[in-house]
Amino acid sequence: MKYASVIQDELWDQAHWVATAFAFPPIEGGIPVMALAFQHEQPAVNIFQQWHAEFGTEDTDERVRVAIIEGEILGQPEGYTIHVTTNPAYLVTQIERSLGHENYSEIATLCRFNRMGTTHLSQGLGRFKATVKALGKYLLLPAIYNQHVSAEVRPLLELAIVKREIHFRHVQGIAPSDIDAAVIAASRQ
Repeated sequence: MKYASVIQDELWDQAHWVATAFAFPPIEGGIPVMALAFQHEQPAVNIFQQWHAEFGTEDTDERVRVAIIEGEILGQPEGYTIHVTTNPAYLVTQIERSLGHENYSEIATLCRFNRMGTTHLSQGLGRFKATVKALGKYLLLPAIYNQHVSAEVRPLLELAIVKREIHFRHVQGIAPSDIDAAVIAASRQ
């Protein structure tokens, strides 16, 4: 088994991802933003600084896989889930390119996900989907969530990463062996 992950568990635990926000630049044709809102700034900064060190300000190899999964999940509030993990296609490509690679029948990686209830800016999701589909890209960045100042979300724009790939899914289209099935399986525990 091969293990590799863009998710560093300890940092994500320390940062504590609590929400996801969408933003749209006021300029026509501006790149839409998906901000992962964390409670603790320094670990959140560290997550994105590590990604910058590994692949720069644009994830051209699509190492980070982002999915937005809509639909009802038993035991979860009505809404949608953001799922962030390592792109398995990238991992397979890297393994195949490595000298003397073994044939791995299994690849293990970590993921993180956050359920957003429909009361949390649900209209922003529709606009985000439409804008990303039209432009073919978006910015992924961290933000700091301040629950003491009426749920203020402060984006850290200097840590933005340009992404071109995102997976818009519905729960009904996810098979048990699908990478996004982790989101559904976690609700059963």
